[in-house]
Amino acid sequence: MNERILEIAEQAREIVRKQMLLFQEADMSQRDAKWAELYNTKFAELIVRECMFCCDVVEKIEWPSPTTYEFGVEVCKVKIQTHFGVEE
Repeated sequence: MNERILEIAEQAREIVRKQMLLFQEADMSQRDAKWAELYNTKFAELIVRECMFCCDVVEKIEWPSPTTYEFGVEVCKVKIQTHFGVEE
């Protein structure tokens, strides 16, 4: 798995671990379900934030025409792909 995805997964685990300290449910099955819900939500949020960052970088490029702007959209997709090490 891509190193950045592993880092984001660890970051999500750490955030959820801190949040779970506040969740004092006696039933362990509810605790596990709550942990999974919080982790999945946080992991997805962090991935989306990374994608938004990649697009922000591409957006700051001064595109001389609408055609090149459309090309910029493709550049953004490729930047996200390479950032996460995703292969087609």
